[in-house]
Amino acid sequence: MKPITDWIPPPEPLHLQEGHVHIWRASLDVPPPSFQLLSAFLNSEESQRADRFVQEHDKHHFTAGRAVLRLLLGRYLHCTPSTVSLEAQEFGKLVLAAGERELPLHFNLSHSHGVALYAFTIGHELGVDLEWFRPEMASEEIASRYFSIRERQELFSLPASARLEGFFNAWTRKESYVKAHGKGLQIPLDSFDVTLTPNEPVVLRSDDSNRWQILSFTPAENFAAALTIAAGDSKLDFYDVDSLVG
Repeated sequence: MKPITDWIPPPEPLHLQEGHVHIWRASLDVPPPSFQLLSAFLNSEESQRADRFVQEHDKHHFTAGRAVLRLLLGRYLHCTPSTVSLEAQEFGKLVLAAGERELPLHFNLSHSHGVALYAFTIGHELGVDLEWFRPEMASEEIASRYFSIRERQELFSLPASARLEGFFNAWTRKESYVKAHGKGLQIPLDSFDVTLTPNEPVVLRSDDSNRWQILSFTPAENFAAALTIAAGDSKLDFYDVDSLVG
């Protein structure tokens, strides 16, 4: 397994340069004082959506996740978090509303098991995915349903001890690629290949593989994560949100 990523407090002032990707990690299990502060960032539609969750922890995680996104966008856009305007594209990808796009800021987010990742860059589409290792998900049935033939062959050629990590390497890489496109499951997951063997370079095989670069990292113990971004030299900076929200 790759070493766990070293998450550091963000610099002051925060500045996102072209060619850089800022990746933030946040815990969604925030303490009550911080949660009250974050809740105030949501707009009425987001608050109503949060109230529709049946389970209290789901409501808590949605509220914290969306509020942290607003907090970070506010820092990049130099505005208060509650005034950031967001909209969903045709297949659900969240973007800045048209009036906010003077800065070509692109972002994407993912959450799993109480942890969230946020990725930001200038001028390039990107997608990020995060998954907690769930052995019950990493089954031959799921792999047969969503993985390509080549991916299944690579997965089942691994030693049994490496298959859990291999499965989630594949899953996060494929999800991040689909999210970068912003077309949801209009792109079938078995219509392209990614390599998945632990500790080996990531290779994407698709009709547009020359357009994209996929990078994997370990955000925390028992998690896998991947970033897909337009091909080229990108410097990744890893920041800790918890230093901002307490």
